[in-house]
Amino acid sequence: MGNVLEENQQVERICFGMEVSNEESTLSPLSGNLSQALGRPDRREIQERFDEYLAEAVDEAITTLGEPVKNTLYQHLECDFCMCKQEIPGRIEEFDDIIHKIFGLGASRLEYKFIRNLDEKINGKIDEAEFELSLSKWIDMEISFKEYLKVIRKDFEQNQKTR
Repeated sequence: MGNVLEENQQVERICFGMEVSNEESTLSPLSGNLSQALGRPDRREIQERFDEYLAEAVDEAITTLGEPVKNTLYQHLECDFCMCKQEIPGRIEEFDDIIHKIFGLGASRLEYKFIRNLDEKINGKIDEAEFELSLSKWIDMEISFKEYLKVIRKDFEQNQKTR
């Protein structure tokens, strides 16, 4: 298992361009990414931050079901679906399908909690009325949880780029 984890981390570093050659390391900061030189987060950093918020939101919602259920669910994800907890944000569509298979109609309550927790992380503490207004966009737009997450991600990325 350790070798697989190390290989996955190595692949992620290569895929995300984290491996830096000697030639690249001699370049000045201004010759690289302009947003990094200006102290703004680049797209990868913004995506990673969103994924972190999403993973925390999912974990917090699942925790409300109780530790035994949470542990069983994560074990079930790993053993039966080859999905570890950290992979959920990158495989959210597959995860949502799995949640629906496991919890049936109860999955929509979990989706509600995922969104509520995520919205709280992105926008800070919000009151119930304000959240209900935000959530009503999801309902009014008549889109799925997965599609709504895409909208939230896009809005988050745009807001982070303009900061």
